[in-house]
Amino acid sequence: MKLKKNKIDRPETIVFGKPGNYVIKDEFTRLKDNILYFAVDGKCKVIQIESAIAGEAKTTTVSNLAVCLGENGKKVCLIDLDFRKARVHRLFNIENINGLADYMIDKVSKKEMIKKTEYENVDIINRGSEINNAAVILTSEKLKKLICEIWIKRRIWFYFTWLPTSFINKRLYSYIKFERWNFICYCLW
Repeated sequence: MKLKKNKIDRPETIVFGKPGNYVIKDEFTRLKDNILYFAVDGKCKVIQIESAIAGEAKTTTVSNLAVCLGENGKKVCLIDLDFRKARVHRLFNIENINGLADYMIDKVSKKEMIKKTEYENVDIINRGSEINNAAVILTSEKLKKLICEIWIKRRIWFYFTWLPTSFINKRLYSYIKFERWNFICYCLW
């Protein structure tokens, strides 16, 4: 690893389905097991992974956790809500086109927006086109309805990628954290 602009330059990668990285795979498996036991009573749990700054492996962590849960038979949908620096599509080798931003303005259908990955039980919704005011999407009824429809049809775990909390308006953060979809396991950052 090299130091790059006062940060460690580390590869963002999915470690599952590839040889090596056994220690890292074991740690993600342990995290997955803890999450599954945490939800054993059937009650909704909110799992939040966040950081005030970028580059601390939040997207990498959640992407690997999604794949690990998928390998365990759980259906997972990973949604990239980082409208500044979308990266989920890169980890899954999918073009950042026809995503959530495009769906919200009716440029693509729900079917076109939800992308299958090479990993079993793991779908992603990438960001798609750039948007300057993410709050419009994040607080919209259309997004809430979309999440609820996917949940009802598929009964899946959701993980959301998010920009660092230092960029989030406190009112918007509270709205998402406390008022939305309390039956879904999700991560914000």
